[in-house]
Parts: sequence; C-alpha cells; structure tokens
Amino acid sequence: MLTKRQLEILKYFINNHNKPINKDNLTSVFSIGKRSISNDIKAINQYLSDEYNVSILSIGSKKIGFNASKTCIQNIEIDVNNQFHRIQFSDVSYRVDWILVKLLNANNYIKSANLIEELYISESRLSKDLRIVRSIIEKYELELQSRPHYGLKLLGNEQEKRRLIINENLLSLFSSDNYTNKSINYINSALTDCLVKYKFKVSDLIYQNLIVHIYIALDRIKKGHYLNKTDKLPTEYHHAYQIARDIFSTINKHEAISCPDEEIKAFAIKLQSNREYDTDEYIDQEMEKTVFDILKVIKMKFVIDFTNDMNLRVALALHTRPLLSRLTSKRQLRNGMTYEIKQNNAYAFDIASEYAYQVCKKYQVEIIDDEIAYLALHFIMYMETKIGSNNSKKILIVSSQRKTNTLLLRLKLQQWFNNDLNIICINPSEFSNDIDKSDYLILTTEKEFLNTYSNAISDAILIDLFPSENDYYKVELALNGLLKLDQLINYFHKSLFFSGNVDSKEEMLSILCNKVEKINYTGGQLLNSVLDHEQKVSSYFGNQFAMPHPDTPLTNNTYICVGIPKKPLKWNDEETTKIVFLICIEKNSTKEKVLQIWKYLSFLIKDPNQVNTIIKNPTYDNFIKSVYLFYHHMFK
Repeated sequence: MLTKRQLEILKYFINNHNKPINKDNLTSVFSIGKRSISNDIKAINQYLSDEYNVSILSIGSKKIGFNASKTCIQNIEIDVNNQFHRIQFSDVSYRVDWILVKLLNANNYIKSANLIEELYISESRLSKDLRIVRSIIEKYELELQSRPHYGLKLLGNEQEKRRLIINENLLSLFSSDNYTNKSINYINSALTDCLVKYKFKVSDLIYQNLIVHIYIALDRIKKGHYLNKTDKLPTEYHHAYQIARDIFSTINKHEAISCPDEEIKAFAIKLQSNREYDTDEYIDQEMEKTVFDILKVIKMKFVIDFTNDMNLRVALALHTRPLLSRLTSKRQLRNGMTYEIKQNNAYAFDIASEYAYQVCKKYQVEIIDDEIAYLALHFIMYMETKIGSNNSKKILIVSSQRKTNTLLLRLKLQQWFNNDLNIICINPSEFSNDIDKSDYLILTTEKEFLNTYSNAISDAILIDLFPSENDYYKVELALNGLLKLDQLINYFHKSLFFSGNVDSKEEMLSILCNKVEKINYTGGQLLNSVLDHEQKVSSYFGNQFAMPHPDTPLTNNTYICVGIPKKPLKWNDEETTKIVFLICIEKNSTKEKVLQIWKYLSFLIKDPNQVNTIIKNPTYDNFIKSVYLFYHHMFK
C-alpha cells in the first residue's frame, strides 16, 4: 500500500497524464526534496508495475510522463481513491459514515471479519463503531440485524434509508464529484424539458430537490434497492404521474435502466405536493438561499453571474452542507492538489475563496485552503463548460501536408484542449485574404506561409507537425487571448517595481500599493482592500510566489506591481515568499480579460526555476529580461 504522499503524487500524474511533467515541479508542488521525490516515484513505479503492468517513464533528462490506456487510468484512479479512504479510516466519524454507506449499498449480509479487514481496525473497535451506527439508524426506524455465520444487514423501509442518506450527509460518499455533476446535468435537462412541456410551475427550491430525488433514486435502483409497494395513486395525482413517467422515460434511455412504477409514483407525489419542504429534505430553504445570496455577492465582485446556473447551485448546496459539518466538527479535508489548483486556476480559486469567506462569516466557522480548493473545482467546471464554450475559436490549420499526415496534430490538439474543438485543415494554396481571421486561431506548419502572409495574418502561430510541450503552451496562451509577447510585458512598468529590505508582509504591501497610488490614486482604498482580502485567504501560490490583490477592483487600468524582498519574506504561518506580484485588475473589466491575466501568470509561477533566475539579479531590467526569455520560446 502506498503512503498518503505517494498517493497524492500518483493522483497528480493521473490528472496530468496527457502532458509531460517537470521533475522540479514535483519538488515544489509537494514541498519535498529531489531524493524524496525519486524514492516516492520508485515506490509508485513498483506498485504500477506489479498491479497494472505500466510505469512512469523518463522523457529527456528533466521530464517524466505517465502513459496508460483510458481504462487502466480509470482503474488506477479508483484504486487510489480506495487507498485514500483507508488512510481516512483513522477518523471514527469517517469510519461510521463508511460503514453506513457499506450497509446501505449491500444486497446481502456483510461479515464483521470483512469490515475489520477493510477498515484496518480491531474487533473491539468495530463493536464500538457499530454501537454508534445503531444509535444513528434508530432515528429512521431501521434495524441492524446480526446473524451468526451470516453477518450484518440493514433492515427497514427503503424510503427511510434514503432519508438516512440525505440527513446524515452521506451522498458525497456514494460516487465521485465528476460522476455526480454529469448525472445532475442530464437529470436537469430531462426535468426541465418535461416541466416546460407540461407547463408545470415549481420554485427554485423545489426544483433543486427534485433533481436530488431523481439522482438518489437512480443510484439506489442501479444498486438493486427498490421502494416498497404502495397503494394505487388517487385520481388527483394522475397529471403528476404522467409528468413523472415522461421524466423517467427520458432518463431511462440515457441510463439504460428501467425504473419501477413505485419510483414514478413516489416522484409524482413529490411533484403534486408542490409545497415548502420540511426538515428531512435534501436542500433546505436556508441552504438554497445561502448559496444564491453568496453567488449574488460573487456577481458584484467578479463580474460573472452564476445565479442562473441551476447545476452549479445544486452542486454547491450539496457540497456546502457536509462542508459545514466538517468545519463545525473541525475535521477539514486535506488536499494534495491545492497549490496546483491555485496556480492553474487562480481566478476560480479566488471566487471559491469569496464563497468560503461568506459561508464562514454566516456560520462563524474557519476554513483552510485545502477545503477552498475542493470548492474551486465546482467553479472551474462551470467556467470550462460555460465561459470556454461561449468564447471558443475555430482553429484553422494551414499545412502543405496531406490531411492524413496532419491527423496526429489534430488529435493532439483535441486531446490537449477540447474533444469538440472545431478544427479545419487547408492547404496554403486554399488560403485567401477574404477569410474572416477574427473567427479563427490560425496555426501553420509552414514558415514560408508566415512570410508570404506576414502583413495579413500577423497573429498566425507556427506549430510543429508533431506538437511538443512548447507548442501546447503557445496554443494555450493564444486560445486565452495572448498572441503577442508585448501584450504581457506591457503590464510590468518600471515605476511599479521594487527591490529592497522589508521587515514584514504588511510593509511590502504598503510599498507596492503606494507605487500604484502614484499612477492611479484611490485615496488609500487600495491598501485597505488588499489587506481585507489577505484576511480572507492566503495569496501564497507556491514556488515562493505571492500574488495579493484588492478585494474589489479599484484602478482604472490593469497593473502588475512587482516586489522582490532582499531576503525571504514570511508571508503566513507556514510559507515564505521571494517574489510578490500585486495584481490590480481594472474596474469594469470583462471576465474574459480577468481570466486571461491569471492564465498568463500561471505559466510563470508554476516554474520553480524562475524565482532563482529573477532574484539572482533583482533589478527591473533583469526581471523584464527573465520574463521575456521565459515566454519568448512559446512564441517562436
């Protein structure tokens, strides 16, 4: 069995299996030395070789990669998640929840010996845990039957078992976040279509609970657990029954399962009641209102409106309820991917930080960055599916190669960015100045083509027929709006650069804010706003970079103010920083531009070598030169 850190490293490889990984990045991400990383990779390789006959491969002298089939990766991910569960079994509350889920999912008796083996606990410890389990299920008129030579079995009404799942916050243990979100998406689509078809009005709160009701019903049916037989519905329920039957009929086609009539009747009753829900409901009115109110605050601060996205609201409500339970009981989850999430998705993490701050303010609790990173995943998914799709460009590849020869290039682009990416491939002779170039990101494998059309298409990108990591960076930046290096360099003004002695984080922030004030006066609001945001969440992003920013945009233009302390500066209780970027986004900026700036900087702060390159000679000229050289190879 792998250690927790080794599991986190393996999870990192799984999440980045399509791209080569820099060995130096691993030491930074996991805050350990090269020798420790090498030993961990050796242990992971042994495990992968023994269990799956695959391995982590060296790619050149500094990079490593993970190559396996999609099915193999899925199996490894399941195994990694199971091993993480085992590590969490040291927590009695987690063990009890796991036992409850195990009993709820089981169709037959479960032997105590098997539970002891899976949970890595003693018989006496299991007995104590089962006493807690019995005290919980009694509230739902359920019984834990124990039969000699057979084992344990949960007996009782299926409807009460479903109430147990909801009220004890067990839903998150049933399936992965990815599966949950996909399920909610198609349930939402089927439910919306049918309610519109029948002109059946429901409130937001009722609608959200209907989604969760269907999700749980499908999950239970797949596992062989069905509702008990009930009497025939009264006449007044016939219209609701017809709607329910249509909804489940649509879902059944997608899921390839058959929902029993009892499920349809139960859902019809839920529809017909059309009332405010009581305390045993899934998303209570307070939680629904809390999520909606926080999303309104986010809309005001971040110029991005999540309030109309029902899928996101349901997902956040389902996430927030067990989150509050963890926060109040001081059992917060750790997350080995926090710095990676912050570096790759800084804007989404910032939004999640605001969401977390509002939750903590309302319920008087405290939260760590690791939990915020889990929240950020919901916003990342939304922005990838909604904002990304709304602003996607078609890619036009100009190549003298036959289309069959460009197949690998096209497949690699789809793999890197989006399987639904619209890619058109033409020969240079087919290119015309009449093509509306604003509709396309133009890539070419031909240097001669660039020379011929240099005036007409100055933004075209030269790419290799067999694309490398460098090509990935070029296209990634271009898709996010950065086509010329000067676009980024222009954000760094000489008057907004500082290098020297500072004794504290507050002094550094004061110096940087004063520099911005000289260009764009805010009457001291900027420093106060930056300090307010620091109270909410740490602006440390790993690799000894910190990127503070005001709580709300205050300047008329976008500025990046750079601070390099003479010696490492203590940024919070655990981390020190060597480079500080004060990010000031202009007022009324579009969400697309905000995303672009964070994306541009993410490439720089992810590279641990850049800190040493910059601080070796902490002058403005060396800083600009270092930044220029770092990005320059992406635009070759």
